[in-house]
This record gives sequence, C-alpha cells and structure tokens, in this order.
Amino acid sequence: MSNNSSENSPRILTSMANTGIEGDEALLLNPENKRDIEEMGSSQNNRNSPTANIIEKTLYMLSKHWEKRAVVKNDKSNDAYQACFDNGKEDYNETLLPFYHHPHWQSASKEFKSHVLSWAWIIYNQKTIHIEVEIINPVLEAIILEKIPGATDYLSKKIASETYVDETYHTLMAVNACNIVSVERNLGKIVLPEYDLIFSQKKVINEQNDQQKNMLLRLATASVSETLISSYLDVLSKDMSINSFCRMTIDAHRKDELAHANLFTGIMKKIFPNLSKEQQEYYLSMLPCAIRWFASKELRLWGFVLNEINFPNHREMLSEISELETKQIDTIDYSGPVKLAEGLGCDIASYFHKNDLEIIH
Repeated sequence: MSNNSSENSPRILTSMANTGIEGDEALLLNPENKRDIEEMGSSQNNRNSPTANIIEKTLYMLSKHWEKRAVVKNDKSNDAYQACFDNGKEDYNETLLPFYHHPHWQSASKEFKSHVLSWAWIIYNQKTIHIEVEIINPVLEAIILEKIPGATDYLSKKIASETYVDETYHTLMAVNACNIVSVERNLGKIVLPEYDLIFSQKKVINEQNDQQKNMLLRLATASVSETLISSYLDVLSKDMSINSFCRMTIDAHRKDELAHANLFTGIMKKIFPNLSKEQQEYYLSMLPCAIRWFASKELRLWGFVLNEINFPNHREMLSEISELETKQIDTIDYSGPVKLAEGLGCDIASYFHKNDLEIIH
C-alpha cells in the first residue's frame, strides 16, 4: 500500500477534528443550550437538590449531543484512513515500551524494532478490545438492566445505551486496526495470553464470590478505565512520528473517551449516594487497585510475544526490568480517577496510600 499523500492526509484529519467535541463541559456553557438545560431542570426528579440537578443536566446534555459527538460511530472514513497507511513510519511510539531504556532494546536492529513496534500496536488494540468487552460493557449492561442502585432512571439507561453503542464501535475499530496492520506488516498470528487487568479483576471476582462486591469491583475497574485511558490516548494521538493510520485511529477513539470520562463521573455521582457506607468504602478501596491493574506493563504478555518472534535475550531483558514495574506507576497520569473519587466528596488519601499511590491532580 502506498504512503500517505500530502493531498489526502490534511483533509481527513480536518474532517475528524470537526466531528468531535473536545470538552463536553463546553456544552453547558453554550447559550444555544440554555433552553434545553432549563427544560431539563424543570422536568427531572430531585429538582430540590442543586447537586442532583447539575448532574442530571450534565448527563442530559451529553446524551443530547451524542449523535454529533460520537466520533467513531459517525466516521465513515475507515477506507480513507487505510489509504493514509505510511509504510515508512513505525506503528507505535517506542518510548512507551516497558523495555525502551534497556540496552538489549537499544542495541536491537532497526528491522527487529520495527517488527516489535507493529506487535505493540496489536497488543494495544487487543487490550482495547478486552477492556471494552470485559470491563466496560458489563457495567453498561447492568445499568441498562437496572441492576445498579441510583442509575435505574431513563436518562441513566439511555446514556448507558448510547455509550454501549460507542464501545461496540470502538471494538470494531480496534478489530479492523489490528487486521490492517497485521496484513500490511505480514505479522502472522499469535494468540495472546490474558491481560493483567482482565486477569486481576477475574481473580478477585472468583475469590470473593460475592455478588454485591463484584458489582462494586466492576464499577471501580470501569471507572478507572474510562477516566484514565484518555490521557494515554492523548500521547499517541499527537505523535506525528508514528504511522498516520495508527495516529488517526487513536485520535478518533480519544475524542469519544473524553466524553465517556465525564459520563462515568456523572453516573457515579448518582450511584454513590445510594450505596451503603460499607459498599462506598469497598468501591473506593478498589480504585487504586484498578489503577495498578490498568497501568500494568504487561511483561508476562510481552514475554510471550518476544519469545514467539525470537527477540534476542528477551528473557534477560524482561527479568531485569520486572523489578522496576511498581516504580513505573509514577509515569502514569491517573489524575482522572482521582478527580472522579474526589468528586464524590470523599477523602481518598488513605485508600491510595495503602496501595503506595500518591494523590495527583
């Protein structure tokens, strides 16, 4: 496939930029929405509660603009993205690899590095697929089916349904993104082992065998995933050094996730007051655990892939950096989950400090 042309790329990027809304808080400040907000405030329950009204109005405006805001769902440019596939650029930012600084990586051949970076793109997108299917969608389904207290009203179910559609399109986008890079780079097939985030959540669910706690655990993991991922996507979406196809795909996902972070924050503000004190404490205690799971460098999975492609000295390299994985949490921007938790009106310092996490903003 040919490299991207200077004629096509700017047009496609401009089209994508015009499709999304960068910050949904801006919707509430738009004078054109004033009438809708006023009507919303007069028609919703809990109208005597200023805080409840603000939450309801924010969620209402997010839902009202969903048709315009849902970037991936609305975008019909997948073929155009593929036309921008740039064979001369790498598919992933090598500085994000967990072993980037290791001498074995630094001394690897350009061909081997390029091959690994294409696999990094596959690993990233496969993780996206598993997060959407196994972390986010089960929580959205529970809201839609009225299984979570505080989120059984029509607006909550409507916005959860819209988000469910978004996430399904994200899954389709990631499936396509994997296939295109796999074909273009002639990667072959490797069945990846389970991601640490998925494995860790399943492990706790199976061990505690408590339906209520499992629901709260799923809520915590989904809350972290939806409020943490946009900062990660932001780094890749602005990296002009990587393959244009990859960067544009990530940017479309990023724009949707900006809204989803606000959405999950708003819904949790409705759910949290309807939980018992014990349930609230359990939810808060699982947030830092979920942050660590999400931020995993996936060394076990990388070991499997590097072994399959015969990367030289990979066992020694991964063994030497495994001890640094805990320290590398400091490089992850988890201010989103912190903001969500603090927005619930809770002192979360003790929960985070127990997991050796600082409060960052």
